[in-house]
Amino acid sequence: MVCAGGMMDGYAFTAHDQVFATGQTGNVVRLALATSLLDPCSFLRYFIPIVSFIMGIILSRLVSSRCFHGRQDQMQSWVIDFEAITFAVIGVFADYIPDVLSDCLIASCAAMSFENFRELGQGSRYSSTYCTGNLRSFSEALYEGTFEHEPSELRRALHYLALIGSFFIGVVICSYFVERIGGSAALLISVTFLLARLFVDGWLSGGLASE
Repeated sequence: MVCAGGMMDGYAFTAHDQVFATGQTGNVVRLALATSLLDPCSFLRYFIPIVSFIMGIILSRLVSSRCFHGRQDQMQSWVIDFEAITFAVIGVFADYIPDVLSDCLIASCAAMSFENFRELGQGSRYSSTYCTGNLRSFSEALYEGTFEHEPSELRRALHYLALIGSFFIGVVICSYFVERIGGSAALLISVTFLLARLFVDGWLSGGLASE
């Protein structure tokens, strides 16, 4: 999921005129700059993905509450399916979908991933769509393991480092393919989500079997 998060951001940034899809801090900064320059076109360009991210969170909560009654396992599977279908559509119709619509769809998908994939093992939280929180958790675990002599924290630090590396690799891979095949690279993100579905289903079934 973290690799897919990196691919989403790499795709939006390289294929859609440097708009951030996942972590919205960059869009908020650019929105503020557009406001200071009294540039309404740029304002809308960054405002719309922010609103789409908010709507993605709201939609996610509604589906979880109304359709799955808080069952996290079913909700996670639904989110992955939704995102795989969404990016397949974006990839197939890349030449026909306006950038602003693609940005809205990607930001909404990023919000759903961010909302529904938060736990890494027991007691460890992570983000599948941006790196700041993961970098903080990595640094804290590295401190605890190095200076407080907690071996388990060093292992935890390695887990967070692997997450950051996965995000990095996702950005690299998707940017590479965008440069070569354009918007159709979204199909690669769809395939990545389908692979993630296999992993999540296996993890859930293993976890349920052990209970």
